[in-house]
Amino acid sequence: MEYKELAKYVFAMERVDWELHSYKSRKRQLVQARQISIYLANWFWPLMPDRELTELFNQDHCMVHHTLKSVKSLLFSDKDYRAKMDRYLRDISNKIKEEDIIKIKKEMEEESFRKKILDTIDSMEIIARVYADIKGLKIQ
Repeated sequence: MEYKELAKYVFAMERVDWELHSYKSRKRQLVQARQISIYLANWFWPLMPDRELTELFNQDHCMVHHTLKSVKSLLFSDKDYRAKMDRYLRDISNKIKEEDIIKIKKEMEEESFRKKILDTIDSMEIIARVYADIKGLKIQ
């Protein structure tokens, strides 16, 4: 899952039209969807630069700091908001895990992955033989 997909998911869950994402409106639902998107992006990709967080929404970089501060304040003071964010975190974590599982399955099906495993086994066998020779052990 990429940042834009995460933001689209949040906008859909908040019942806000994705076409409004770059408007500089202060409508409550739109602002809240933006805030949740930025907070979750910061949660899942903590090293993402503020510039990238704001480019999608056509906002200033200082908006990211204000958003994170606002969301943290709401999480601390509002139980319903905290429960809502927990649901988002759980749902998105599950989606990311599912995508990782699918990616791993595809890699396992690839022949290059099989070749890497066989090469690794061969190199481990060589290491085992050298170790056995040094220690005076027999390999069965």
